[in-house]
Amino acid sequence: MLGVSPDKDIELEEVGSSYYAKQLNFVSIQTQQDFLNLVENAINNNNGKLEGYYYIETDVDLTGYGTWTPVALDNCILDFGGEAGEDIHKISNLLLGKNISGIMGLFTTMQNSSVLNLKIEDVQVSANATYFGALVGKVIKTNESSTISNVSATYLTSITDRTIDYFGGLVAYADSVIIENCSVGGVNVVNGKIKNAGGLVGKLASGTIAGAEIDILNISGTDTVGGLVAINNGTIKAYNYTEGDSTEEQTKLNTGNVKISYDGSNIAKVGGVVADNSGSTADGEFTVSIKVKSGLTTTIKTKATGVNNIQLLDVE
Repeated sequence: MLGVSPDKDIELEEVGSSYYAKQLNFVSIQTQQDFLNLVENAINNNNGKLEGYYYIETDVDLTGYGTWTPVALDNCILDFGGEAGEDIHKISNLLLGKNISGIMGLFTTMQNSSVLNLKIEDVQVSANATYFGALVGKVIKTNESSTISNVSATYLTSITDRTIDYFGGLVAYADSVIIENCSVGGVNVVNGKIKNAGGLVGKLASGTIAGAEIDILNISGTDTVGGLVAINNGTIKAYNYTEGDSTEEQTKLNTGNVKISYDGSNIAKVGGVVADNSGSTADGEFTVSIKVKSGLTTTIKTKATGVNNIQLLDVE
């Protein structure tokens, strides 16, 4: 049996960047086919919801699989580090072209759930969406925060001629979430109507982002574009951690190499790190180039979180 009913009173303890259940009720997913069966079972037998606790012990290569059908994570933990917690497994060649109620990603929504130790490689986008994130479209607020830790996403091809209302390289819209030690690379968004676009998160409604790394080749948008987050109502801070048996605390800042092209209306906002900020931020290390269509009175915010090496270029 691949499914398991989660114990809502389970306690988690942090070890490095991973979380391990003190109670031994995780199910081990050993093969790619086991993982695909797990997802298909959620679609066919549980209204598209994946529940339970799982160690993922394998890489998943979706070459030839076709367009991915996403599921929702509900009171679920997926640890791609395996039972030993020492690995980072990957899902590669992910074709995202099917949205569920306007939401598109590897997963549609998360609530009271965690995804740990995952690399998503060679993402391709072939459809429009209200919410798009390579990992998840929306993190839904509950009385317990969801956690995304040590997760990365890289893109294979440009995202071209798409209409997306909330775009995040990893998460489109996040409420009540902890996002730590995550990264996004290879994003090239062109010739579309992309709103509320952030390199990592489109909108952080509440929660924290810590120790993010962004390497964006180019992100363009028509309304509110930020190198890390488009709209921030939460907390952006450094990531503090320890390694192995050491008790010495290490610090990882949010970092990025960001190129933004803006060609929208004259009343929106562009930020090298955060475009629209009503939350709290901490210094990071970002190199930012912003190109703004000539003649616009766009509000450009570049200094919010330790941005350096700013270039502001008008383009006709």
